[in-house]
Amino acid sequence: MEYHSTRRFAWEREKTVGGDPQKLGIGHPSTWVLITYNAVYWIPMVLPWTSLMSYRDGVIGLVILIGVRATANLYRNNFMTFEQAEVFPLRIP
Repeated sequence: MEYHSTRRFAWEREKTVGGDPQKLGIGHPSTWVLITYNAVYWIPMVLPWTSLMSYRDGVIGLVILIGVRATANLYRNNFMTFEQAEVFPLRIP
């Protein structure tokens, strides 16, 4: 799924006149949402190893997060234009 969308967006980027789309700086709120979104993904995988969370809770958290990420990716890949998808904060960089 992610490979197909990456190829589609790469093809659209190549045919876009003007080169690369706008890049958001580190101070932009969408950038901080993206960083937080991807950092939170690792919490249910790391905390059970350090015994700060039970393995059961880690698996439940991971299943929920994977569901959220899959939904966000499906929405991004199927319902957004290239320009919208490039700045969508709930994406996998």
